[in-house]
Amino acid sequence: GSGAFSNCTGLATVHLPAGLTEIPNRLFYCCKNLTGVSLPEGVTKIGSEAFYWCESLEEIRIPDGVTTIWPGAFKLCESLTDVTIPESAAEIAGSAFHQTPWLNEQAKADPMVIINHILVYASECTGSVTIPDGVTKIADEAFYNSSVESVTIPESVTSIGDEAFYWCQKLTSVTIPDSVTVLGTDAFSQCTALTAITIPGSIATIPARVLYGCTALTDVTIGEGVELIEYQAFQQCTSLVSVTLPKSMTCVRSAVFSGCTDLTDVYVYNPCCRMDEMAFPESVVIHGYEGSLAQSYAEMYGRTFAALDGSADGGYTYEIIPLLPPFNEYFFVRTDNPDPKSFRFVDKQSAYSEDAGIAVSETAYADVQYDDTETLRVNGGYLFYSGRTDGGEVTLQYDLQTEEPRPVTSYNLTTGETTIVYERDPIWADTGMTFTLPELYDDTDYLIHTYATEDSFFDNMDAVQAGFSSICLYSGSYVRGDIYRANTYWFLSNSPHVDQVFYNQSPYRRQDNRTLLASALYPYRYDSLGFPSMMGSVAKRLDDTATYQWSSSNHAFIEVTYGEETRSYGGQGNGQGQGVDPDQIQKVFTFDGQDPSMTLAQSRELLDAYAALDVTDDMPQEDVLTWSSVCETAGDGAWVRLYGMASVFGGAYDAYAYLYKKDDRDYFYTTGSGIGGSLYWSGSLGYASDTWVDGRYINQYEVVVPGAVFADHPTSSIILTKVTLPALTYDRTSQYNSETGKYEYTYSNVSVEETTATVRYIYNTESGTWKADSNAMSSSVLSALTDLTEQGLVDAKYLDALELTPEEVEAIGVDRNTNVPPYHYFVYNGSDAPGTERYLGDVNNDGKFSVLDLVSMQKRLGKSGKALKNWKNGDLNGDGKLNVLDLALMKELLPLI
Repeated sequence: GSGAFSNCTGLATVHLPAGLTEIPNRLFYCCKNLTGVSLPEGVTKIGSEAFYWCESLEEIRIPDGVTTIWPGAFKLCESLTDVTIPESAAEIAGSAFHQTPWLNEQAKADPMVIINHILVYASECTGSVTIPDGVTKIADEAFYNSSVESVTIPESVTSIGDEAFYWCQKLTSVTIPDSVTVLGTDAFSQCTALTAITIPGSIATIPARVLYGCTALTDVTIGEGVELIEYQAFQQCTSLVSVTLPKSMTCVRSAVFSGCTDLTDVYVYNPCCRMDEMAFPESVVIHGYEGSLAQSYAEMYGRTFAALDGSADGGYTYEIIPLLPPFNEYFFVRTDNPDPKSFRFVDKQSAYSEDAGIAVSETAYADVQYDDTETLRVNGGYLFYSGRTDGGEVTLQYDLQTEEPRPVTSYNLTTGETTIVYERDPIWADTGMTFTLPELYDDTDYLIHTYATEDSFFDNMDAVQAGFSSICLYSGSYVRGDIYRANTYWFLSNSPHVDQVFYNQSPYRRQDNRTLLASALYPYRYDSLGFPSMMGSVAKRLDDTATYQWSSSNHAFIEVTYGEETRSYGGQGNGQGQGVDPDQIQKVFTFDGQDPSMTLAQSRELLDAYAALDVTDDMPQEDVLTWSSVCETAGDGAWVRLYGMASVFGGAYDAYAYLYKKDDRDYFYTTGSGIGGSLYWSGSLGYASDTWVDGRYINQYEVVVPGAVFADHPTSSIILTKVTLPALTYDRTSQYNSETGKYEYTYSNVSVEETTATVRYIYNTESGTWKADSNAMSSSVLSALTDLTEQGLVDAKYLDALELTPEEVEAIGVDRNTNVPPYHYFVYNGSDAPGTERYLGDVNNDGKFSVLDLVSMQKRLGKSGKALKNWKNGDLNGDGKLNVLDLALMKELLPLI
């Protein structure tokens, strides 16, 4: 690593192993007694200051294959006299051998030291200098602090390094040929005698501080082709009076002309050139075209603006076309502006927003034929998006922001992937250009304008609900990406919806799915959350005195109240889109012709065509987790550790649920739930919901809530395990009683065999007791048991076992373990194979929880109590590590268990 042996002043010799490919930065920095080192074959780079100030090093043989020698690599090696450099070295920093006897000897022979066509050192040069033809690079610091007065650079040179002419205070003229494409930072900084310079258009970026402090500079010519001027490039050029920025110039960053006290005029020929607020002195006059960004800059930042005659040569034109009128979402903008992020349109009078911008859509749609995938240009324009304009007059704005986009970490909740995206804070400024759009609606207003034609509030709500249902789709389609395995195992999760239960989740996901413009255009794609949300928006638009709240029993509905009346609205879209393959794209958007727009019906027809396609299901199923296997594992009742869903918007945690096989059937009613999984609705797999089990409360989302107390849930169901129930056999005769009009039964040969079962008790408001649900005993058996008990043929304890009184519930202590996690459970959260049996606290992995685990935990933690990671079976408090807190909790739990 960098600096590994720096300042090892006793180090004398070094043997570097074969296989080493790079000498890191400062590896032997200031090893003053290092006399011998052999660089092995295979090394390609020698890092910055790798052997800096190794004053005893006398010889270095750089092996063939080294391509790069970075700045200061052998600087101040005061004994270095013998150097071998191979022809492979194509990058040699000018400061690589500074202040070494070897370089001094080279300079005595020729003041311009040239190695492998690189001008490495020329600080001893004086007067007028002509660099020989054939030199391709002028290295960094090559002429540093020299006495040169003029320099002729040949056409063979392609790059000039950092500080190449720094502090050349006698330099009065230099010609940079068109062959140069790279100019280094501070290349001509502090050249105080330099009066004029031309920067050719072959150099796209003028680097930072390139002419900093050139106080005699009066004439700067910037060639057509230069696009960017970096920070402080001309700072403190106090004699500079006028600067012309060519049409190719797109950005001038901060402090570029700061301290240029004589600068009075700047001519800007690109109408979209962005300039930082601090780029120019406040006294400067900005010359630009009417309606250009130069005018916006001057008005926003208090500079004087002077209009150039005529209009910009090749100035940009714009045309805005709504793609699905009268909806206000997607637009095709025809323009010759090459940078779609540099401009937008703003509707300042929109009913939907105070700042209704229409800006470029940065999504690359799979069904759009792009000319340029980087700028997303398509057939002379770009796709723009708003969703907030209502049409009418919109104003063109340009972005004045000159800062580069900053990297921001983005986490995808669906895929679990972390990526880097680049964001910037735009500074929008008006231009003089306005455009007129037709009247446009958002999704809510379109429904109201189209369907709300009745006289009363609820009649209009009913009409909108019906109309909305007729055009609403559950989802659109997309081009599906490649399958990958995101998790090791299939797993279960609870549902974030109160009216759903468990998801069987596939470990497989797709990556690089691609959006279809066909789907994005269609505005009415609403699922079971979006549909009721839309109806809530409709209610508030119809009358802002209306109120609504979400249904407590069905996540897809809201209860709307208006006046004294309340009605339910909601649902979800019809049908469902699907992932399709690239060769199944039904329409490619090319935006040919004058009017590329579609109607709502045409858009719906296209999505219906996608939904009807026959797409091969390629999701792997060979190790699928079945509901039948879960039911068998749960058996008479078991705790399962699953993936807890915090909300539909993401977030997860380890949670516990209670499952049991509630009948003798093998029936499971499920529906698909995304990629490869299924959603459990009902069947033989019983589950606890709003229920007390084993001293813990399980909420309406089917997971344990630590800390819950019985007083807060006094009428919730109760599940008891191993309840003793009778298996009855008997002979029975019946006789009709004409007085009562009923049959009376007589029993004989009665026998009872006891069985145990998991029983769910439901609170009965009339009796104030909890009664066993129908799965515990069929109605016919219950009737017989009642008769037998009344006739004294069967012990009353069996009938009593089917009902819990408040006194019995209090005696049970239904919240006794509210802060104690289940110690025995089956894994379904994806961390182990589904159904793996675990004991929380089983630190020694012997399949049970005992004092041996306490001893094992004490040994592992040791006297220091240092935390250990990845001992999940001992992590009783769920904080991700094994520590003394778990040890204390185990001491509490062992007596209870």
